[in-house]
Amino acid sequence: GQTVHFSVTNSGPPIPMQDQERIFERFHRGTNSGVGGMGLGLPIARQFATLIGGQLTLATSNSEKTVFMLVFRE
Repeated sequence: GQTVHFSVTNSGPPIPMQDQERIFERFHRGTNSGVGGMGLGLPIARQFATLIGGQLTLATSNSEKTVFMLVFRE
């Protein structure tokens, strides 16, 4: 089958290890996020990806970048 990969890269601060497993949970706010919001953006994005047949994951987060991957498989 065919696979399509999309990646989104952010050059902001890394997501701490203790938050990486929970960032897709509703209302979870990172310990050092420093931004406003209610913690719904990533859970909504993941649910939308699932509904259209994709999978949204955190690929990497380090001092240089954070990368999210959206994968569609046929």
